[in-house]
Amino acid sequence: MDQTAGRDKRRSNRSGMLKRAQIVFGTSLFDCHIIDSNDTGVRVRTASPLPLPEKLILRLPDGLALAVERRWSSGTEVGLEFVPDGRNDAVVAARAQAIYAVLAGGRVTDAVRELSESRFFGDPLLRRAAFEVEAARARLADILQSFAVVRTPH
Repeated sequence: MDQTAGRDKRRSNRSGMLKRAQIVFGTSLFDCHIIDSNDTGVRVRTASPLPLPEKLILRLPDGLALAVERRWSSGTEVGLEFVPDGRNDAVVAARAQAIYAVLAGGRVTDAVRELSESRFFGDPLLRRAAFEVEAARARLADILQSFAVVRTPH
């Protein structure tokens, strides 16, 4: 489908922007720039024309991974439509991997915060484990602080 046809079918106006992102599918990862966006999708530009599958992940610099579907392409520009939640398990897997990397890097508080923002993927066991980790971190901080108190002799 050509670029014009993609624009004609647009349901809402797009706002211009220039933001770095990555297109991910399978084991492939390509840098791109988001040129404009609206509430249903984005238009991206790649360094060279790419043969892209229909289902992709658009990864933003902050680690957010969005499931998207390719709707059109014209040269180095591609129109991507956001996939509603629940239609693509790849988004959950990519987000979980990103949070795992934060945790593996020793940033426990950041990982728990990101899990909370992801609503713990709707998993009550994961929610409970995250709360237990945060509670244990707080207990450890309290105990260490008690050792750090300077005691003066009487």
